[in-house]
Amino acid sequence: DLANNKLLEIQSLEKNKKTQQKTIEFLKTKEDSLRAALLNKENEENRIKSEILDLLEKEKNKIKNLTPEAKLISDNFEQNKNVLPWPTKEGTIVASFGEHPHPVIPGIKIMNNGVEITTSNDKVRSVFDGEVSKIMVLPNALKVIILRHGKYFTVYSNLQEVYVDVGEKVSIKQNIGSLYNSIEKSRNLLGFQIWKERIKLNPKHWLSSY
Repeated sequence: DLANNKLLEIQSLEKNKKTQQKTIEFLKTKEDSLRAALLNKENEENRIKSEILDLLEKEKNKIKNLTPEAKLISDNFEQNKNVLPWPTKEGTIVASFGEHPHPVIPGIKIMNNGVEITTSNDKVRSVFDGEVSKIMVLPNALKVIILRHGKYFTVYSNLQEVYVDVGEKVSIKQNIGSLYNSIEKSRNLLGFQIWKERIKLNPKHWLSSY
């Protein structure tokens, strides 16, 4: 009996060990996928940043010598700090501006050039009057819209559809596109940035508090 009990105990320990090993392997796989997703996000952020800097270089004369209309838009944009409408009808900021620890992977820090907003609405709207400066298509087929408001730029990413064209004038709260929504998710995620020429700004300081 003692021998049988010892054998059962050993078998139970072996089973628990295999279960633990599977769990560790699963977590490693999950961490690998999270790291891959993080790398993709960093690549997207760097590409958007590169496009904005390239855009600034191409349009530096326009920005330096703003037309009266563009200067008015730029001044009005600045005067509306803290009261700009949100780029979605409703939403919650789930990823803050700047550098902060990754919520899942220990020891890893992530850098956001803007904020990420989760919303149950898929429509994306312009936060101010402006002009469509750039429409980007990322390797994952999702799209990015860059709007110019005088010296200011707003960036809207993770879009599935775009309703505007480059050079088109847009008005405040005008729908400019719709968000990608995977089957697994019940809510949509918008990446939103604000730039003043080459300076990244914290969108939280510019958007209204609802």
